[in-house]
Amino acid sequence: MEIRALTNSAIGEVLRSDKLVLVDFWAGWCGRYTRFAPVLEAFAAAHGEKVDVRTVNADHEAGLVTTYGISSLPTLLLFSGGRVAATVRNPATLSDLEEQLADHL
Repeated sequence: MEIRALTNSAIGEVLRSDKLVLVDFWAGWCGRYTRFAPVLEAFAAAHGEKVDVRTVNADHEAGLVTTYGISSLPTLLLFSGGRVAATVRNPATLSDLEEQLADHL
């Protein structure tokens, strides 16, 4: 499943979605994100039918970073029904990410 970028102007799509949406806040300079990127790709491949996966470049979308109180990268927010249903910070593996989101998947 395709991972698409999310901008401040498109956040309404996430808030109105009937599908679960996992939003990953990242930055190119973040070494942890470089290691995490393959995990996100694997998650999208495994769960793309149920979960729309989006990414937010924290350096370019400061408004979203501020709105959602993002203080470390990578941070992932799972939206359900227009609200943040779960927050995951710096998951190390696909299993770790799935375990932290298990109540919602």
